[in-house]
Amino acid sequence: MGEDELLSRILPHFGTQVGTEVGPGDDAAVVDLSQSRVVICTDILVEGVHFESAWSNGADVGWRAVMANLADVAAMGARGRSVVAAVTAPAQSEPTWFESLASGMAQACQPHGVDVTGGDLSVGPCLSVAVTALGLLDGRAPVRRSGARAGDILALAGQTGWSMAGYQMLLASHPTPPNRESGVSHDPENSESEVSHDPKTSESELWHDPKNSESEVSHDPENSESEVWQRTAGLRQPAPRPVPGRCSASLRNDARHTPGARSLPPGLEGQPGSGSEVWHDPKNSELEVWHLAGLAVQAYRRPVPPLAAGPAAAVAGATAMLDVSDGLLMDAGRLAQASGVDLVIDPEAATLAKTVQALAPLAAQLERNPLDWVLTGGEDHAILATFPTEGGLPEGWAGIGHCEAGQGQVKLLGDYQPPNAGWDHFA
Repeated sequence: MGEDELLSRILPHFGTQVGTEVGPGDDAAVVDLSQSRVVICTDILVEGVHFESAWSNGADVGWRAVMANLADVAAMGARGRSVVAAVTAPAQSEPTWFESLASGMAQACQPHGVDVTGGDLSVGPCLSVAVTALGLLDGRAPVRRSGARAGDILALAGQTGWSMAGYQMLLASHPTPPNRESGVSHDPENSESEVSHDPKTSESELWHDPKNSESEVSHDPENSESEVWQRTAGLRQPAPRPVPGRCSASLRNDARHTPGARSLPPGLEGQPGSGSEVWHDPKNSELEVWHLAGLAVQAYRRPVPPLAAGPAAAVAGATAMLDVSDGLLMDAGRLAQASGVDLVIDPEAATLAKTVQALAPLAAQLERNPLDWVLTGGEDHAILATFPTEGGLPEGWAGIGHCEAGQGQVKLLGDYQPPNAGWDHFA
């Protein structure tokens, strides 16, 4: 199939909003942004680094690529307006994968009034998807990383740890990564590795209830919190302790030491229903481990950032803000350094402690500490911000600590020793 025919199958997935004067199909898009200052960001997903094609279909990759960018836009206090994408893929890639990619991008964009206005395709040695996003500040000043002040409240919107939990569940069920030289042209006899499936019927959508739609598992993009993710404030005040220096080991390298799949949830090897007694009877347990595993894998494949929380924080007077993509401790360190203050984080703050409790059954099966996932796991795309003490926190935000005078360090309350600070591509 030639490039023009491939584009003819991709472009119908994308609509246009008011203000998009020229959409996909010309040499460049034309978008009327005259009523607002514009924020611009870009993010790239590379097979073998950010995703494995045996774990995620094209729609999953498209969704993640868009959400990574929209989270950055939101963390500046802006709302997404337009994205463009540049895709490389091996020559033997299936056309259906590109259609699936386009579908996932459209699904991520449409609820937020964001257009896919163009992009580029190229043959390459592996799959990669680079997305650039434009966002509108709507008359507000951008909220940068550098504005935190001593005495400010440190708060979190969204959840952390779920994506890392899902990643490690997938790694435990697929201990040998797929052949990255083969791109997306997997053996059609092996349906678990095939990524060109319809995302609504794919066998790789592990643990999903066939009676529930994919959107029900993914949650409402504007309200992604389930009961285990509800956010409430509450801080202790013991003497803080500095976090050890950033570890050179990446999350990926750390995760490869995950023990093998001794007793994984039913569904990792097929359909739910025939697992070990380690996995409780779904009829007799309030929070089944296999159900938690499904939620975690979905959080890895299709994160749901709290996009509305960014502009809300800007309106509420947030002094500094950033997207948590590389781990809470890692990104908190970046905010602390940019602002020249120390950030004190309470691991027992209610919103963090509740996630730790929810992930504990999964962590026990993999012999992991769920607090490691919550504090160092990346790619949930929560948003971290600081606020003045007066006025309180806007809806959707929960206090996890405070700022104090210092030299740009992150300090943890209690005795917890993190294995690393988070993900670093080049460490």
